Amino acid sequence: MEIPCDEIDRQLFNASTTITIGDGSKAHFWQSAWLEGQAPKDLAPNLFASSKKKRLSVRVAIQDNSWVRNIRIPLLTSQQHFVEFVNLWTRLQSVELPYQNRLWTADRLERRGWPNQKKCPLCRHTDESALYLFVQCRYTGRLWTELGASVPAAAANMASWDTSATMRSLLLLISWEIWNERNGRIFRHKESSLLTLLAKIKEEARAWRLARAKCLSELWPGD
Repeated sequence: MEIPCDEIDRQLFNASTTITIGDGSKAHFWQSAWLEGQAPKDLAPNLFASSKKKRLSVRVAIQDNSWVRNIRIPLLTSQQHFVEFVNLWTRLQSVELPYQNRLWTADRLERRGWPNQKKCPLCRHTDESALYLFVQCRYTGRLWTELGASVPAAAANMASWDTSATMRSLLLLISWEIWNERNGRIFRHKESSLLTLLAKIKEEARAWRLARAKCLSELWPGD
């Protein structure tokens, strides 16, 4: 039997406890404070409200991005949904789970005593982590701003997206190009300007569309 409690009780519990994930089968993905001491529903309240399955375990939600597939498409009507999606998705890349593939950013290499460049190679200003690289970096932040201006669907037509396909494809494409830019600066000592990287992303989107990723045709129609 579930213990009766209201939202204030849950918030007090989350604020005063630390969640140990283990294999992720017990903790609730949305409602447990397992993500950097916060519950995902508090980090992304609009996405939580749009989710069809609010009691997924962490393990089930993370595997194959089930949490994405369970978002109700018609309710994704604002740019805030997109911002929350990017922020939550990126934070998930920063969490060490035994069943999740993760990026070898400088913070992970540092914890293992392995050689690393320490600073984010895109801005050279702050220590690198997955969250910083993809969301908080000044270079990446300007890129997301430019993409928001150049992707009409992000601001105006989001409700028409096939969310499971379009949002995942968009994030995968942009994140892949950010990661390639990061690696190019570290290993090949080559840098792209913001506009050059934006052009690369749009060019890659065209290539994906030719490879039958039709969902991306909604993002840059006519390009």
